[in-house]
Amino acid sequence: MLLLVGIVVAVVGLWVVGVMSPATLSGGESGPVFPFRDQSEDGQVSVSVNRSTVDSGELVAVTVSVDGKPVSDATVRVAGASYATSGDGTVVVSVDDPGSYEVTGVRPDGNRSATTALRVRRFESSLSVSVPETVVTGEPVPVRVTRENGSVVDAVVAADGERVRTGSDGVANVSFGVAGEFEVRASKQPTAEYRFVEAADTVTVERRAVGLVVTANRSEPRVDEPVAVSVRRRDTGEAVNATLSLGGRTLSTGADGVATVRFDAADEVVVVAGANRTPAVRFVDDRTRVDVRRIPVELSVSVSPDPVPEGERARFVVRRTDTGERVGATVELYGSAYPTGPDGRVSFPFYVPGNATVSASKAPTPRERFVPANASFVVVGPEVVADAVTVPETAPADGTMRVNATLSNVGNERASEDAVISVGTATTRVRTTVPAGETTNASWQVATPNATGNVTVVVHYEEVRVERTVRLVASTDAESTNATADGSTNATTRERAEPAAVHSAEPVTVDSPGASRARSQLTAW
Repeated sequence: MLLLVGIVVAVVGLWVVGVMSPATLSGGESGPVFPFRDQSEDGQVSVSVNRSTVDSGELVAVTVSVDGKPVSDATVRVAGASYATSGDGTVVVSVDDPGSYEVTGVRPDGNRSATTALRVRRFESSLSVSVPETVVTGEPVPVRVTRENGSVVDAVVAADGERVRTGSDGVANVSFGVAGEFEVRASKQPTAEYRFVEAADTVTVERRAVGLVVTANRSEPRVDEPVAVSVRRRDTGEAVNATLSLGGRTLSTGADGVATVRFDAADEVVVVAGANRTPAVRFVDDRTRVDVRRIPVELSVSVSPDPVPEGERARFVVRRTDTGERVGATVELYGSAYPTGPDGRVSFPFYVPGNATVSASKAPTPRERFVPANASFVVVGPEVVADAVTVPETAPADGTMRVNATLSNVGNERASEDAVISVGTATTRVRTTVPAGETTNASWQVATPNATGNVTVVVHYEEVRVERTVRLVASTDAESTNATADGSTNATTRERAEPAAVHSAEPVTVDSPGASRARSQLTAW
């Protein structure tokens, strides 16, 4: 009985020692070794491996010992295969398939055995992550995950706090809300045969470009007229707090994206809208054109007196109609332009009767454009032209002769004044009237000087001045012929008549028709 108890105690003690004793394994791994010896009194069998955890196909040295001594020709069984130990009690084996295995060592006589554990790691497969070169915020970014051999794999992609599983194509779409550098990591849970090494890549995310749209509620405003300029995002239409650059000025919109703008001069203004970038987007400037028009100001021009008597000075005044202020301008008459004074006034005389129109204009300023004005007025007075004047070819000296004239009054008032006819040194004045718009045949009996030979006959009436030549002969020559305006002669019977009023007053000087119609130089008041 005592012998039996001693044997039991010895066996338990040996088992405890085997369990509690640490062992160092090849490859730096350590852990408890469970030799599982045969516990008989003699021929105890133990089996050990130089590595308890190995990779697929990795060589493992298995040693079988009997009573602590390695033995040859012992049998080693693992993963369904059997091996025999060599003379040093060791055999080298390998297992391809991952998993946990039992390694059994059997004594050469096959009577006793022992076991130990062997674990074959899963196959290791490295993952690979690829991302596009250009990544912007707010847009899907395809992340492709593959194994080391290039085949696609079902994995989980983590980026910026987001976890997305790949599809059957090995691609997961992720997005980034803000710009910056982010790590994109791919992982996969192990399978029965494989464990997967995570892969990571760094992606630089740029801000997405968003165009701005700037519009003005008036494309052709006038100077000082308010213009509402609004700025919005092109993608969403949302208002943008923006900066406006226009005509050398910088303005800011409010949160509603609107700024009220006024322009102080006419111009074609380019309005450029820009905005500060956000963590997510950068804004692309936009521009629009505003054609600022001048403020129209109407002019007026007045004439005084009206009507204007022929030969008198007419006065013109140019004003703004909005304020009544006199302004320096330009007046145009008969196709010629004349400047007024700074006070808008100018005057000059008129010598030709008839209807006339004066136009007033003014050059624009940066702010205003002036609407021209017209005024019609009348110059009143006679305007006589000589249609024909005839004198005799010869006439008696120191006697009388007759001068005939056809006079037309193209003016708008009756002509009534002296016709002055000079024959050499003798002058005769005859009151002559020509109604307005009519033609009169005048015949004047005039005195001749006491001289013979060719003398000049000058006829003055209104603005008419006509010269003819007559040959004076001694009074015994009874006949004379008339010289007409075209140079022909008509024979006439010499008529003795009392001379018309002959005055010793000095001859009257009258301008020729061409000179009388010349406009005088304008003079300001």
